[in-house]
Amino acid sequence: MTRLLLWFIGLFGFIFTPDNHVTPVMRLGRYHRIKPPGLSWIVPIIERPLKIVKTGIYVGDFYFTEMLSCDNIPFTIQMTVLFTFRPDAALKNAAAQLVNADENLLKIIVRDYTNQGLRRLVVRYGSEALSNDVTMMLMEKNLAAYLTATLRPLGLAPLKHNGILLKELIAPPQFKHTMYDVKHDESILEVLRSYPVPELVRLLNEVILANSLKQKPDQMALMLGGVDAIHSLPLMASHEAQRNGNY
Repeated sequence: MTRLLLWFIGLFGFIFTPDNHVTPVMRLGRYHRIKPPGLSWIVPIIERPLKIVKTGIYVGDFYFTEMLSCDNIPFTIQMTVLFTFRPDAALKNAAAQLVNADENLLKIIVRDYTNQGLRRLVVRYGSEALSNDVTMMLMEKNLAAYLTATLRPLGLAPLKHNGILLKELIAPPQFKHTMYDVKHDESILEVLRSYPVPELVRLLNEVILANSLKQKPDQMALMLGGVDAIHSLPLMASHEAQRNGNY
């Protein structure tokens, strides 16, 4: 019954637009204007309505790879962009094309601009800083401002509040292992700094002597600067401290 009624009043130029939608109107074959939600009237014969356009929230889930930091570490970023489309806010020539576009095309446009803006932001930061919560909040804020400015001529815009959601920032496995090694070495150096030089020399000699008993004579030269020897120093130092405490 409702469809029949809408068809009947449409014969006299009346159109109905549901909430969170607008109706583009063509005049003499060219894009002319849009009609807001509700019942409205157009000039019969010379004007005709197009398919309604959603002005509510669009959800774009994007996955970007090879996002390079300033120290050339490639990251993978998973994010969501919540955006809207307002044909009346777009340039007229852009609106004339986008009112006929489907939702997938709008998401592709937003994705391309997001990819460009995000790469420009990521390259400003070092790889270690990118995992910081404050950095991610700043990136969300700056990316929202970038998309608002660049997409305005197209009538597209992220939501003013929480329109950009950086959900996951994935570092390459090699980088994770490297950062673990760096933290491990920093902890070793911190322990070593608490001991005087003569004590460190004595501990190093004990480590070299202990390792030399397990190695062939021609491998002795490699033990002096070996990683195993250096990493054994904190353990030797802790044993020495326990031994001194027992006395």
